[in-house]
Amino acid sequence: MIKIVLMIVVFIFSIEANAWVSGTGVTIENIIVWEEAETATQMYIRTSNNIWCYLPPGQKTLQSLVLTLYTTKKPIEIHCHDAAENLQSNLPAHRLHRIWTL
Repeated sequence: MIKIVLMIVVFIFSIEANAWVSGTGVTIENIIVWEEAETATQMYIRTSNNIWCYLPPGQKTLQSLVLTLYTTKKPIEIHCHDAAENLQSNLPAHRLHRIWTL
């Protein structure tokens, strides 16, 4: 019995835990794009709850979606990774994980 309990405890602690920086019912307030090579363009977005997230380079479809959501001010739900990175101009931002409209 103790082996089963121990196995369950080890299994639970070995599960990868992800923390997210998120917002529900927020809008995209700002977009920043720096001049770079065509394939390496980073896009940064700031949501109405003051969270900065960035899109991975080369994600043209995702960039188009973000620009459309920014223009229409449609409410979204957004999840970005927990760890902030300083990739451009000392702007700490979280990598975008998931975005969808409400």
